[in-house]
Amino acid sequence: MKIANYQNQSIYLPEFPRSRYEEIYQASIRGEVKCVNCHQKLSFTLTIYDIPHFYHINKEQNLECMNHN
Repeated sequence: MKIANYQNQSIYLPEFPRSRYEEIYQASIRGEVKCVNCHQKLSFTLTIYDIPHFYHINKEQNLECMNHN
C-alpha cells in the first residue's frame, strides 16, 4: 500500500521525501500511521528486497483494504 494518514495528512510514498522515511517508520511503531480506508494502524517497511510500503498488522484487514487502493 502506498498511501496512509499521518498527523491528519495523507502520505503518498512516491511523492514523499525519502529523507523522512525514518520519521514515518518510527511513527508507525508508535501506532501513529493509519489506513486511509479503515483507519486501522499501519506498519511501514523499508528493505533492500522490496519497495517501501505500508501494511496492516492484521493480514485479513490488509487484503480487504488492498482492494480499495
